[in-house]
Amino acid sequence: MIATEELRKLAALRSEHGVLTLAARTDPRDPANGNHDPAWWIEVRNGLRDETHRVESAGDHSAKVAFRALRERAERRMAALDPAECGRSFVWLLADEPELDRFVTLQLPLDRSEVRWAPRPQVAPLAATNDLSAPAAVVLLGRDAVRMVRWEVGGAAEVDDGRFAEPPDDRDLGDTDVPDRRDARVETHHKRFLREAAHGVAARVAALDADEFVLAGDPALTRAFCEELPAELRKRIVVTVDANLHEESLSALDHRLEPEILRARRARAAAAVEEAAEHFQAGGRGAVGATAVLGALAEGRVAHLVLDPQAVVADGRLDPVAAEAVNGDGPAVLGERAVELALASSARISVLRVADCQALAEGGGIAAALRY
Repeated sequence: MIATEELRKLAALRSEHGVLTLAARTDPRDPANGNHDPAWWIEVRNGLRDETHRVESAGDHSAKVAFRALRERAERRMAALDPAECGRSFVWLLADEPELDRFVTLQLPLDRSEVRWAPRPQVAPLAATNDLSAPAAVVLLGRDAVRMVRWEVGGAAEVDDGRFAEPPDDRDLGDTDVPDRRDARVETHHKRFLREAAHGVAARVAALDADEFVLAGDPALTRAFCEELPAELRKRIVVTVDANLHEESLSALDHRLEPEILRARRARAAAAVEEAAEHFQAGGRGAVGATAVLGALAEGRVAHLVLDPQAVVADGRLDPVAAEAVNGDGPAVLGERAVELALASSARISVLRVADCQALAEGGGIAAALRY
């Protein structure tokens, strides 16, 4: 994961000699990557071949020389990459200028591999991971214990003073002749524990730098705990997992929670597209399609951009504001320009495949919730 501020600076840079962007989905969990000739290496080689044809056919001698040098450098290093460098994905920006040259190992699988040669770095593959990789506060509920961990892609970590155990009830519960009264006492004691644990969790959230909550436990228990959380925190629950995980190891938690959290975040982004489409149709705070979204981005009105960078299409002739936003680069780079503008205006960026969101496909691969 790369810091948003660094990503913003990269997006603003230009290279006289061109930048080669390599994004590779190297995830060793993919069966096709377990071969002697892994799928990601084949995909990158094919991408380099296609870009070579494009550059060679353009006729610019200086561009050809610069591209050939970067391609040779890329192939030489990729042949020697070790598993730690590959991670589950990597994005490599190759350029002559040191400020543009970056190799970023990611612990989140990209949706796909891609290769692009252009005068500027392609930051969309990196931006695609930031929203999904954001940390989350996870509360693991047991019948008589609550545990809090901080999750971010690639691992989970314990939270200082993040364990709460229900103290024994030292009152006499030996009323065997009135079991209903005894059960009521036990339940009251347990509710008090949940309330105190919820307050303890709320007090520790600020130090975690996490905007989203995950709850895991028996459904009845998670409902009861949720009722004790402050209303502001309840709104930040992104997913509730029906599983007793409070005694699991950190590595087991990461393996169990990652797909749940990523699925929930993609679902939330899809819901944002549907809401933006509804507002757009009603003339409200939503934009759908390249012309509307790029225009809003150029004016700094976008709060949340959702797109498939490789699927954005021009919806007719771009109006002057949208055309100026892409600097005349044409429809092939609409998605990349949208990401750059979103970074410049501090908008949230979510990346979805159009195949996974019908409303996004109908909107030409791009939609946005607007600030005003």
